[in-house]
Amino acid sequence: MKTYLFNLFLIFFALNSVAQNNVTSRVIVKTGNYVEFFVNHIEDYENGMSLDDYTTLQVEYNDTVSGGIANPAGPGWELNVRAMSASIESVDSGETLPLNTLELRVFHEGVTSTYTLSSMDTEIATGTDKVAYVADVLISYDIGKTNPINIVSNERFIVELIFTLKTKD
Repeated sequence: MKTYLFNLFLIFFALNSVAQNNVTSRVIVKTGNYVEFFVNHIEDYENGMSLDDYTTLQVEYNDTVSGGIANPAGPGWELNVRAMSASIESVDSGETLPLNTLELRVFHEGVTSTYTLSSMDTEIATGTDKVAYVADVLISYDIGKTNPINIVSNERFIVELIFTLKTKD
């Protein structure tokens, strides 16, 4: 029986757009900042694994003009995710897994959407709220569910994720 360990390192950035008046934004990791999958049963290998409701991010966004009122021209915000590498890499050897082995199920504002991991920014949550917006984004992780884990060695794999909160383009 082979054992596989997958680690996700989460990195967060809150970016302010210079084109906006008085924009403040922040992402806070409330739970689940370090994600590990231990694939050590045949059913894990065959059916994949899930970490349900594992990471909770708190999104804070405020876009105002003079006097603290909402910026009427403000387009709102978006939360993006991307992998820092082109694949999920082994710590122990040169083995790699494609990024599409990992999927994120994102729950925000009453809706759950699924996204396949990529090395390009992927918008996973968005909003038009401009003043004192605070909400949680709940993330579940699935590995090997849609795209199987096709490895034959006992190794540890890691991928770093970057979450970016910014003003919509």
